[in-house]
Amino acid sequence: MADPASLVLIFSGMIAFVPNLTRTDPAAVTALLLADHGGHGHEQFLRVPRSILTQACPAAYCTEITLPTGTSGKATYCNCRLANSQITIAPMPSQTRPLFPDRPSGQLPSNTNASSIEWLVRLRNIDPDFAELDRQKFARFDGSQLTFRPTEMATCAFDEEVAQSRTVFKQRFIQQGHVVHEQAVAEMAVFLAPVGTATTRVTLTVQPQNFTLNLVCQPGPSCPVILLNTPPRNENCQQCSDCITGDHFAEYWRLTGRSVGGGALPRRECNVKSVLSTQPPRLCPDYSILERPESESRNLALLPEPTRKALLSTLFVTVGNRVICPMAVIEP
Repeated sequence: MADPASLVLIFSGMIAFVPNLTRTDPAAVTALLLADHGGHGHEQFLRVPRSILTQACPAAYCTEITLPTGTSGKATYCNCRLANSQITIAPMPSQTRPLFPDRPSGQLPSNTNASSIEWLVRLRNIDPDFAELDRQKFARFDGSQLTFRPTEMATCAFDEEVAQSRTVFKQRFIQQGHVVHEQAVAEMAVFLAPVGTATTRVTLTVQPQNFTLNLVCQPGPSCPVILLNTPPRNENCQQCSDCITGDHFAEYWRLTGRSVGGGALPRRECNVKSVLSTQPPRLCPDYSILERPESESRNLALLPEPTRKALLSTLFVTVGNRVICPMAVIEP
């Protein structure tokens, strides 16, 4: 029997995952793309390959972009800007209940567990008193969201540097000068969400912008859907100690009802790291999906300095030169 047609949902950036948000659907996970209240410059995008679309890219909110893929190829994507958006998937069949591991099996990944979803940090492991979604805060949620039912989950990228091998750094979560939790943190995660037993038409509807993306998903993991909530490139992040790590983590605490500035924030521990020889799992994309198209980023040196700085402030991050964006799991 052929594999079911499946969405491959790829997430990176300031995103919280809430299992069973409504408390009536144990199989569901809701991704919350948080609005940027801290002035970190995050932008939210929904991105799908042009090759699986059955329509033109909706012009009012989306543009076609070209990104590198593999070692020498290129791919065209429909790239749509989100703002306080509700994204729905149809069809969304029933699945078994997803299980987020309670806590990671150690502080740093190894070659045997680097792909585990356990590296999505759970707030309850940092502060069990502020681990649940505050319903009054959520009633005023002004980010974007998507609910789905996955059957498979994996970590694709950490706070890491990528060269011949993958060097993964540990984060220390510090509250009022004290280390309260330590672990490596996932910065890109992927979820497999079957949508049909054969070739299946899938519609992504985005409200209140009121546009749709109509996809055709072949049997297998054939339909990548990318959700980004990323900060600007950090041009000063040349050495480990230069990198600003996790200041936006305060936005997760805001959703649990913690007072501003009250929650633990992650800080990269430069001298505590793990070197992995394994590559990300099969469902993970090339890191190039985080980038702006080359037409917007080439010839920067030829631009006047004010224009160059303004453009650099909008470029997407790349692994190894970034403001760190750990994701988190919040209890319903």
